[in-house]
Amino acid sequence: MKKRQAMTAADLMAELQSDTRYQQEARRREQAQQARQRVLVESLTPCVTALNALGLPGDSLQEITGSSAPLGEDAVAILLESLGGVPEPRAQESIVRALAASGVAFDGRALARCFESTDDPGLRWAIANTIALTHPHSIHDWLSELREAPYWEKTLRELGQ
Repeated sequence: MKKRQAMTAADLMAELQSDTRYQQEARRREQAQQARQRVLVESLTPCVTALNALGLPGDSLQEITGSSAPLGEDAVAILLESLGGVPEPRAQESIVRALAASGVAFDGRALARCFESTDDPGLRWAIANTIALTHPHSIHDWLSELREAPYWEKTLRELGQ
């Protein structure tokens, strides 16, 4: 039996550069990623524009929350309204994460509705985390029901809820 020689990283990269199928797949993945990013930006543009109109600077929700936290009542109202208006889970998750920068108490029913309307685990976890960080009001009964599910009971307990 012949022993296989180890391939260096440089050899592997050279092999991949010459592999047309690999290169086509890499281009396809890159184009798909760019398309997903365009959809995300387009979905969030109205929300970002509305927050900018309040005087909160930034080209993304992450920039806005990074420079303007804690967010005031008007900004939180825009985020909550926007949450119900975007169908894309990654855009919803961005809004939910921005709500974690709230400096005011807010009604958490929009978060509960979003949680109930999705099966996306990343979005659901972001909602649970934002609830743990902000302690929104008007969802005590909903949280009690959610705690009856073993996974969410454990997750909420770990998040301090």
